Amino acid sequence: MVRMENIKREGNYVSFDGYMDGHRDEHFKMKVDLTGISKSECSIEPNWYTGKAALKILSLVVSSEESGKELPNEYTYIWY
Repeated sequence: MVRMENIKREGNYVSFDGYMDGHRDEHFKMKVDLTGISKSECSIEPNWYTGKAALKILSLVVSSEESGKELPNEYTYIWY
């Protein structure tokens, strides 16, 4: 699971604070490039959590655009 807070879209970028497994001591900052996920920036070495978080951000952006709603300010992504 990854907890994402302070989700903000600025043009083709979405930035957020991430927490691996929801642990405050496993914090990272990420800026997802919507034009190419491989160009995204992260404050830690990319890993499973950052990859899943970036993919979920892309999904949230598509959902918000389709529904006409704003991106959520925070989101917890749990995978099984």
